[in-house]
Amino acid sequence: MIYLSVFLLFLLNPIYAWKAEGSCQLLELYTSEGCSSCPPADRWISSLKKSPALWTEVVPISFHVNYWDYIGWKDRFAKKEYGDRQRNYANTWKINTVYTPGIVLQGKESEMHAGLTSVEQRLDAEWDRKKLVLKGEKIPTGTIIHFAWLGLDISSAIKKGENAGKTLKHDFVVLSSGDLGAFDQRKEINFRFPEGLNETPRALAIWLEKNHVPIVAIGNYL
Repeated sequence: MIYLSVFLLFLLNPIYAWKAEGSCQLLELYTSEGCSSCPPADRWISSLKKSPALWTEVVPISFHVNYWDYIGWKDRFAKKEYGDRQRNYANTWKINTVYTPGIVLQGKESEMHAGLTSVEQRLDAEWDRKKLVLKGEKIPTGTIIHFAWLGLDISSAIKKGENAGKTLKHDFVVLSSGDLGAFDQRKEINFRFPEGLNETPRALAIWLEKNHVPIVAIGNYL
């Protein structure tokens, strides 16, 4: 009788591998292990682990770009598409160059310690390692779902380049990212834990974009 009760309880209350909800802003750091100006920004974004705003007001993600790899150190987290994303922002802002560290808050060029503002939209998510279900409030039409698997408490011993001899610490590193198509209220999306990454994801971020601009984000530890 006890086993039956436990089984029925599981059916009524499935154990989710990950849940997140809220109305957060998306904070993007563009950085590189080959850039001598980046470690202070890396330390700043790591400090958000202790902030009460984490996952309640802001979702921080750190994109490592590859356009500094040629100066002596190949960043193992860098991908061309992350630099392309930063260039898309630069084109939108009508500026001719990209740089690191670069900070983008809710699709706008920003800086460290910039103030957060409220977000009108709300997003709720539940994931059981197979299916992802999203619910939203005040979500405009034409929004696209984006995700990023994040690494935390990462160390890299740098042997060449501008940061040679340093051990760099990283948090909220984007290990893998992509999009899941157009937002559809309560639609079940096939979504599996990634394999073959060079670090194990410790957090997951999901956000919605309209016309390539983030409008609402959520995130949480796995």
